[in-house]
Amino acid sequence: MRPVVDSRAACGLRSPRDVSKDVHPEHGGLAVHWGGERLRLGNHEQCRATWRQWQALHMDPPRDWGDIACSWGACDHGHLLTGRGWGVRSAANGTNDANERFLAVCWLGGPGESPFALALGAIEY
Repeated sequence: MRPVVDSRAACGLRSPRDVSKDVHPEHGGLAVHWGGERLRLGNHEQCRATWRQWQALHMDPPRDWGDIACSWGACDHGHLLTGRGWGVRSAANGTNDANERFLAVCWLGGPGESPFALALGAIEY
C-alpha cells in the first residue's frame, strides 16, 4: 500500500537554514531509526506536532543544526513525514561517512512499542 506523503508544509516545518546535497545513498542506502521515547500517538496531528518538536530540538540551541536530522519520519498511521527529503544529506546517522552514504527515516515510536504494519509499509516504500 502506498503511504501518504506529508510535505514539509503540511507538517508545519520551518525552512532549513542550510542544505547539503553531498549524499550518495547508492553507496549505502537507508538507515532506519526510532524516536527513542514512548510515543504511541493517537491521531495523526500528534505525529505532525511531534515532527515539528523534533525539528525545533535539532534547529534551536544548543544544537543549532541546519534542519531536522532525518530525511523522513514514518508513523503508525501510514504516513511519511518529509524532513530533509531526497537528495539532501541527513544528520541522523552518527558519523560523516554514514550521513554521506545513507538517507535516514525515523519511526515515530519508542521502547516497548512495535511499529504497526502501516508504518513498516511507509518505511518500505
